[in-house]
Amino acid sequence: EGGALAATTPEPSEDFNMEARRRLKNEARLTSGLGKSKSKEFIVNIFWTKLWPRLEEAEWTKHEGTGPQQGSITFLPKTNLEERGDKISGDRYERIRDVLDRLEQKRSPAEAAVATLYHSLQDEHHQANNSNSPDHRGSHSRLNLKSPKMDLSW
Repeated sequence: EGGALAATTPEPSEDFNMEARRRLKNEARLTSGLGKSKSKEFIVNIFWTKLWPRLEEAEWTKHEGTGPQQGSITFLPKTNLEERGDKISGDRYERIRDVLDRLEQKRSPAEAAVATLYHSLQDEHHQANNSNSPDHRGSHSRLNLKSPKMDLSW
């Protein structure tokens, strides 16, 4: 009889896998919308190392999820932030992409400065990467290759 009970109780490793999967899913949501691989890695890196410290100076806060929400983060700008017990009203963002979109609106001088910093870091990154590509070192450019024209008149 004890064996039947043990068979229905999940192994600790199964519980861990479920928690790990949930955490990974929440982390994936946090970084969704940022592009693929190297581009995403670059944006996440500059967000945490360059942009987020500036946002904290502008009194943005973050709330990290616990339990089933582990791996998630909710970003809260200073504006319109009112805490009422356990409820938070006002603007809130659960993805880095949404924070970057908010910065584009330049709702405050501090947010405009962070948006400008983001754009300059992106420009530097693109210039550095493009200067190393074959297209920008004087070799045969893919853009100069002649390709057959497609008839798009249909």
